[in-house]
Amino acid sequence: MDYFDFNDNLFASELIQQFEDALSKNNNVFFDQDDFETIIDYYEDLGEFNKALQATEKALEQHPFSAELVLRQAYLEFQLKASEKALQLIEKSLALDASEVGALLLKAEIYSSQSKYDDAIDILRKLEYEADPETIEDVYLQFCDTYEDCSNYNEVFRYLIKCLEFNSDNDEAISRINYCTEILQNYQESI
Repeated sequence: MDYFDFNDNLFASELIQQFEDALSKNNNVFFDQDDFETIIDYYEDLGEFNKALQATEKALEQHPFSAELVLRQAYLEFQLKASEKALQLIEKSLALDASEVGALLLKAEIYSSQSKYDDAIDILRKLEYEADPETIEDVYLQFCDTYEDCSNYNEVFRYLIKCLEFNSDNDEAISRINYCTEILQNYQESI
């Protein structure tokens, strides 16, 4: 998720304070979706996933048809080790917006964490052919994560190369290719 410095953002600080005051007094205060996303980001950045989940649940009370908020809830459930609940929420998110690539990427990540590598790779292969230029790097990096989870470093290397061919400035791919090269000892190919 996006990080920004809340010390320089008075509005965000006031928004968090309003939200926490409303929770402590059990008041219902309306926030628009962008405000809720700022609140959720704040708690995520602090690593307070339970509070972020609570904010997401409040957001969905006010914005029940937001596929993005349902997906945020799924992500938080996954972070809190509730994978099955996260998968159910992903399906709900996809029912609200079938074109949400992030939902399928998260689903692949969850499958990979459950050692369902073939299921994860099936999702990613489909995404690879349908992804637009804005999301293809995320798809390639998720392939890398999945193949790394099942210790298939040749495929990790192959998808890191694909990612770098698409965007040679991708910092994550650059740092990971060094690690992968060390494991495979394919120094010549890495050049």
